[in-house]
Amino acid sequence: MEKASVNERHYAVLRAGLDMFGGNNDTVPVLAAHAMWQKDFEAGKVPVSADVRFRQSGERILRMLFAPGLFENPYLDLSRSQATVASKDKQMRGIAAQLDSVVMLKNARRTVKKSSLASFKNKTVYIPSTIAHGFPSVFSQATTDVVGPTMDVDTAKRYFKKVLTDTPVLDASGKVVDYTLPDLSSVDLVLAGLRGPDNGDNFTGAGMNKDGSFYPLSLQWRPYTATGPHVRRTSIAGDLREDGTQENRSYYGATSKIGNERDLTAVLRAADAVRTVERRTGRHIPIIASVKAKTSFIPAEFERRVDAILVGYSVSDQALIETALGQHEPRGRLPMTSPKDMDAVEAQLEDVGEDMTPYRDSMGNTYSFGFGLGWKGVINRRR
Repeated sequence: MEKASVNERHYAVLRAGLDMFGGNNDTVPVLAAHAMWQKDFEAGKVPVSADVRFRQSGERILRMLFAPGLFENPYLDLSRSQATVASKDKQMRGIAAQLDSVVMLKNARRTVKKSSLASFKNKTVYIPSTIAHGFPSVFSQATTDVVGPTMDVDTAKRYFKKVLTDTPVLDASGKVVDYTLPDLSSVDLVLAGLRGPDNGDNFTGAGMNKDGSFYPLSLQWRPYTATGPHVRRTSIAGDLREDGTQENRSYYGATSKIGNERDLTAVLRAADAVRTVERRTGRHIPIIASVKAKTSFIPAEFERRVDAILVGYSVSDQALIETALGQHEPRGRLPMTSPKDMDAVEAQLEDVGEDMTPYRDSMGNTYSFGFGLGWKGVINRRR
């Protein structure tokens, strides 16, 4: 099908008896294939009309989805379903699973320890704020900024007497462009959240510019320019062009595009402000950073500036805050190594497990696969 058009390829797929196009969100070639089918039907080249053929696909797709029970059973008892789905006992089990999955990487001065909630009820916590932007996608070219506190303020209010956060600075159009920090003189604890470095995803064309050139996907928040010794100048894979040459997808010399760099800025600004208060007052204000991760990340950009680091993989802010306040001992262990730097990422082999050079923190701990801390220290690693 090398010389066939996109529309013709879609039509050929339907003629072959397939019903779904994975990774395709463009209806134009599908409708074009419908028109081509109908034309051939009217010419006597296919036995059924386009509408009949498309209905066959619809029936087969729905039958496939209904068979494993992915849709509601009309004969279920509604009141029983309402009492079962998201019932209190299931919610509690879900929260317990989230709490058990939280990983603690750093705990200087035993900042995170078993504590009573009563010990926080008269204290003040500061939660810094951030600004992050999305990426245009196949679903929408419009982007929406994510602004506001890095941890859920309403949840924090359940445990603290006072919750401080930043005051937004607006431009002429009312868009949040910066923040003004509050007076931190009375703060007892800082809870700062960071989402893992956001490179976008498959639907935003992450790693590829509009002109067809490529840029690196990064595990750090600050811009990463791929000029290290392990960055390939020529990519292993690449499309074959019509002239027989192979496309070079190397991103050597290009710079990453991270949508939430300000998450890191928020933590570092908080650390600077807190240290100023500490020098003036002589008292220590602990900073607990909670990384809301989806992948691995590089802790080097903030680790030395905070007292404790928690990592949650798709868990609620409630689980992270309760763990930070010593209501549940961390039991999770890293499901993937946190690399030393991006050069370590570039150097790893794609088909070899655990060959990443891990990050070693200021406490002497190595953030390799399976590492995690409890209240008393390193959780024993079992194989």
